[in-house]
This record gives sequence, C-alpha cells and structure tokens, in this order.
Amino acid sequence: SKIIKYTASKIISISEEISLELESLKTKKKIVKIPNGVYINNAKNFTPSVPTFSIIGIIRKRKGLFEGVQFLINNNPFKKYKLLIAGPIYDNHYWLKVQLLLKNYNINYKYLSNLPNHKIQELLDESSFLISMSKKEGLPNIVLEALSNGVPVICSNISPHREIVLNKVNGFIVEKNKKNDFLNFKYEKEYLD
Repeated sequence: SKIIKYTASKIISISEEISLELESLKTKKKIVKIPNGVYINNAKNFTPSVPTFSIIGIIRKRKGLFEGVQFLINNNPFKKYKLLIAGPIYDNHYWLKVQLLLKNYNINYKYLSNLPNHKIQELLDESSFLISMSKKEGLPNIVLEALSNGVPVICSNISPHREIVLNKVNGFIVEKNKKNDFLNFKYEKEYLD
C-alpha cells in the first residue's frame, strides 16, 4: 500500500466500496472512479409458472451460496421452481455443506460446473432471477451481466450491489437476518412498464 500511496499519480477504482478502501490509505486526491460500462436494462417482465433461480460464481464462503439457498428456503413464494448453480468449486468442504442444506430441504437443483462465457449467457437467458449473496465484492461482473440482460437480481445488502441494483425495480436487496418480502417484489414486478 505504501508503494501505491507514494508512486502512483492516479489510482483507478471501479466501485464506491473500493474507493472507500483506497481513501483509508490517505490517497483520496489520487482516486479516479470509473463507472461501470454496462447498460443496465429494466428487469424483463416475467410470469413463469416455474421460475428459474440461478447462482453463478466460484463456490466459496465469500460468495454466499449457502445464504442464497437459505434465502430460497425462507422467502421463495413459488411452490415449484428450478435452481441452477454454476461455477468452479474452490472449497470442497463448503460445497458439501451447501449440498447437505439442499438435501435436507429436498431442493431440486442442477450443478452445471464451471461454464465458458457463451454458456453463462445461455444460462442468463434461461434465468428468471440471479441470486448473489456475496459478502464482499469489487463490482460484481455476473450481477452486471444479469442486469444488462434484464434478469432481476436478488442480492445481499453490500455497497457494490446497492450501487447497481435498484431495490424492487431491477432486483431485490436482501436485508440480513430479516424476513424479506420477496412476494411483494413478484407482484410489483408484474405491473412495471
């Protein structure tokens, strides 16, 4: 951090969260924040009888896959739904814990492993919702990709998510340890536009 502080004339930040961390190094005058370059669509209208929830990202604790599954268990108003999980397994122990949760609640899911970019696009085209319960991010690419495709994002209440997700407009920001009224989002969404 001292090298950056004393040798860099400008420091580029891609999110408010990263800017705040850089400011803690007393580099505020050097920081240039670049906004994301992704056009974010309004959420596409959806009325699926069986919605598809997708969770895409590396499987590790920081990405919050376990919390994403817990959200579905506690807040999902749909009796039938599909859950698709994609991403490389970084932490086998964590993945086993997630699989046990899925089994205990009899959640039918499909694990698609690590997908190439064109397959991620196909997965987003199939998705009714993307779930991102990350505990920490810079600027989450998969959330930007989902939003640019009109896929509503259900996400954790962290700064990078709040920068790009408009609660109950193009997604739903989940308050930790609160019963979240996802059902109201579903009905509001049907009447947007």
